[in-house]
Amino acid sequence: PSGLWSQAYYTIARANNVINVIDGGFTETGVDQADLDVLKGECLFLRAIGHFDLAREFALPYSLGRGNMGVPIVLVTANDYPARNTVGEVYDQVVKDLTDAILLLPATNSRGSDHGWADKMVAKALLAKVNLYMENWQGAADMATDVIKNGGYTMFTTADYKTWDLGGYWGGSDQYGEIIFQVDGSDGNSQQGYWESIAYETSPEGYGDIGTSDDLLNMYEAGDVRRDSMFLEPAEYPNDAWTLKYPGRLGAIREFNFPVLRLSEMYLIRAEALLNGASVSGATALADYNTIRTHRGLAAAASVDLATIYDERARELCFEGNQLFDLARTQRSLDRTDYLGTDREDVAFVKGGSADANWLWALPIPQEEMDANVNMVQNPKY
Repeated sequence: PSGLWSQAYYTIARANNVINVIDGGFTETGVDQADLDVLKGECLFLRAIGHFDLAREFALPYSLGRGNMGVPIVLVTANDYPARNTVGEVYDQVVKDLTDAILLLPATNSRGSDHGWADKMVAKALLAKVNLYMENWQGAADMATDVIKNGGYTMFTTADYKTWDLGGYWGGSDQYGEIIFQVDGSDGNSQQGYWESIAYETSPEGYGDIGTSDDLLNMYEAGDVRRDSMFLEPAEYPNDAWTLKYPGRLGAIREFNFPVLRLSEMYLIRAEALLNGASVSGATALADYNTIRTHRGLAAAASVDLATIYDERARELCFEGNQLFDLARTQRSLDRTDYLGTDREDVAFVKGGSADANWLWALPIPQEEMDANVNMVQNPKY
């Protein structure tokens, strides 16, 4: 938890430094207002995703109540003792930052074409996701639709949804298609020297810390390209499997881009929103669900419901940092079958329950923060 907390607030602090200087009237020869607007928009996006991730990790979900303890909203970098804002206040700030960023960011970011820089569609995609977490169904559907229709992204085909050595996206460096926003994982990144890349964590040739459960593998139908080509089950590790979503770039185990937002998630966001009452002309939840299925080698389905979309999110977005948060925001319990431990096989979520009843669904505030900040309040039962 301490790393998740500190890295997010480092990012927020750096973004604040830039935003505050620009707002203070910064000028420099050769730098025009358009350049400053783009830079500020990028920093607003980074500040938004920092607060969003912190709220997902250290607070109970928005769906359980706006008044629960959130995390401190930090808009100015200072030696200070910030108190925790409510969950509702944090999400409102995230929405404001993304809304402001959309106005400032360009349609195409000239800094690079590798989908590693924020632009209007990147901010809209994140806002679609934030609206989903806030159960603002119409807002989620509208933002996702904008990205689907106007973003210029294309769904991976079955040929794309394979590792680089098979001619597909995963592990390659020049196929973007579905990728809306990703973090570059090049050699020389700060965490690369610590062997902490996801590629190394999820490889049996690296740490092999993050394996694949049969609970997930059993969710795939026969013929699903994701099951057929995205899991490694080496003979030297019988009955074990690892994801191939982070195989390393061109064979280098520690370097890979990490997708944060993809087009397929926009279809899943819109489908869920439509099933919850949103309305988009010409769009249906079934059609969105079948867009995923047919691009993964499966026949179109005849019907869809929320449970189906939840399962599809687990299949499609596995190992991309969503499932635990999806369970929390929809107030579903974590139930595991393929589990050999003695603790926490199943973790109940009490729908509408108190912070005490659902204490396991929020991480503890790091001890170093508790020691340093006299205004900080710990989550229940830690």
